[in-house]
Amino acid sequence: MKNKKEKPFTLGDLYQNEYLCGLHFFPICGVYFLIENNEVVYVGQSNDIESRIRNHRYENTKQFSEVVYFRCKQNTLRYHEKKYIKLFLPKYNIADKPIPKNNFWERHGLPVPKCMNL
Repeated sequence: MKNKKEKPFTLGDLYQNEYLCGLHFFPICGVYFLIENNEVVYVGQSNDIESRIRNHRYENTKQFSEVVYFRCKQNTLRYHEKKYIKLFLPKYNIADKPIPKNNFWERHGLPVPKCMNL
């Protein structure tokens, strides 16, 4: 039996989910996407998305005009966040971007030898 190939996830797919708007009576746990000019500029996760978005606006360190999110269980937040950071490579997710492998040792998955004093 052949496995179905997964359809590539696109920014348009995000818009088929709920938008973060209005007031909620309970915190929403999930992964959210900050969007500017139809580009995902940040992917984050929170147990209370609405509160986290207010913090982003207050901090004023990320330029964004839209927020899209999806709900997920708390124990899967980091998994989903990392998956979408890897997919979109948002400019504000610096800590989770892959580091380019610039030298021979890293390109081949080998430990970088320590310099020896001769």
